[in-house]
Amino acid sequence: VEEPDDCNTNIDGQGDSITLLEERTKTFAFRKVILGGTPTIDGISRVQSEFKLSDQRRFWVPCPHCGEFQLLEWENVKWDENPDQRHEVFGQAVPSSARYVCPHCGGIWRDSEKNRAVKRGEWRASAPFNGVAGFYINEIYSPFPGSTLEQMTIKYLNAKRHLDMGDDSVMRSFYNNQLGLPYRYTSDLPTAEDLAARVEQYQEMVVPRGACVVTAGVDVQHDRLAIIIRAWGRGEESWLLYWGEIFGQVMIPEQGVWQDLDALLSKPIPTEAGKPTRIRAVSIDSSDGQTSDAVYSYVRRRMGKGYMAIKGSSMDKTEIFNTPGSSLDKDRRHKAHKYGLKPYSVGVSRAKDLLLGLDASGGRIRLTGSGPGCVHWYAGVRPDYFEQLTSEIKAPSSTRNHVKVWTKLAGVRNEALDCEVYALHAARSLKINLWSKSRWEAEENALVQLDIFESEKTQEPKVQTVTDKSLLPQKRQSEHRRGGGGFSATTW
Repeated sequence: VEEPDDCNTNIDGQGDSITLLEERTKTFAFRKVILGGTPTIDGISRVQSEFKLSDQRRFWVPCPHCGEFQLLEWENVKWDENPDQRHEVFGQAVPSSARYVCPHCGGIWRDSEKNRAVKRGEWRASAPFNGVAGFYINEIYSPFPGSTLEQMTIKYLNAKRHLDMGDDSVMRSFYNNQLGLPYRYTSDLPTAEDLAARVEQYQEMVVPRGACVVTAGVDVQHDRLAIIIRAWGRGEESWLLYWGEIFGQVMIPEQGVWQDLDALLSKPIPTEAGKPTRIRAVSIDSSDGQTSDAVYSYVRRRMGKGYMAIKGSSMDKTEIFNTPGSSLDKDRRHKAHKYGLKPYSVGVSRAKDLLLGLDASGGRIRLTGSGPGCVHWYAGVRPDYFEQLTSEIKAPSSTRNHVKVWTKLAGVRNEALDCEVYALHAARSLKINLWSKSRWEAEENALVQLDIFESEKTQEPKVQTVTDKSLLPQKRQSEHRRGGGGFSATTW
């Protein structure tokens, strides 16, 4: 496999191309799979993750002066500075003075000494061998004319100048191609620990005061359903009510996990305001071709209750909520049925931009306190929620002309983040971001209105028996006449 970081990460929903390749070799007793290439983004790079699974061999070379073996690292490359020089790119640095300095004895290596030392080097593993040999080396070891210490210094100084101007693409290339290291793409996201410290004391599955609309987002995996239930208030301030998973067979429609999901989403939810409420809209992931039929079957029977089948859009500019596509269901003439199931396209990138933000000045999860856009979590939420919520970073894509895209970090699940996106989509389907002040007041008052019938249950009912038809109110007389049946007595 040449350049694993450029390989397809999901082929027709079956997984990444490297995993599929390895699966094809299982029947061979003496198989050998070789991966070689340049790492890209730290935490995302496939080369990096594969190297961690190996015995991690690195090349150690002896110092020509003290004989101590060492790894050749960029921090040991030094150069002089001329205070009288004002170069546009290099500043006061003098690239021609570049040399390697031994961290043990301070001995200076020129290119010729460095190349002779490399000839005496040896590979050393830093992890146990479990059937996979891994090798790392960088350009400092290279004896080629284009890889001298001076040439590498020129590349570094040019990259640093671009970085100081706000462009990190050249420095990223230097780390990847010259140093053979994944570039640590800085993220301003709060850590999982930071978010966990902000939990609030309200009950799971109880709508706090200030919230009056409840939606849900469901992510569909082959062996489970992941669910977020969230309550919304004015300005899209929101409160997490539930985060959990239902494990079981997903492929079979209307059975097993789908029955459990229905039981969870259809029950009344108590509110602190007094009157119970129900989930008004549910967005369910249907992007996986293997599970989409089961999703469609489930949603088709519940569209009248605000259930939607959704698919994430790969377009960065797609809005969070969009008009659904054409109906999947056909009439007798094989035309799209007017009231058939219509999948919705979700602007996943826009939703994650809104929730997580691109820098320290954006992202709803950074907001603290209360008010429009603030996001709340209840104490006792399952611990993996915060790790999954921060499981992605927006980094340049090697397969999309280095356009920044939201990418999952290696070894971390992201179902909770996806579910939050879907719950937001469900809320936007209700247009709560466009509701007027009077609409919010009406919604809030509806939860605190005294239920007349409930209040009367606490009082002794007053019953009056009437045996004379002429004593009935006129309206009741006409109702009995329309009924056509005999009557002897009635009560009200």
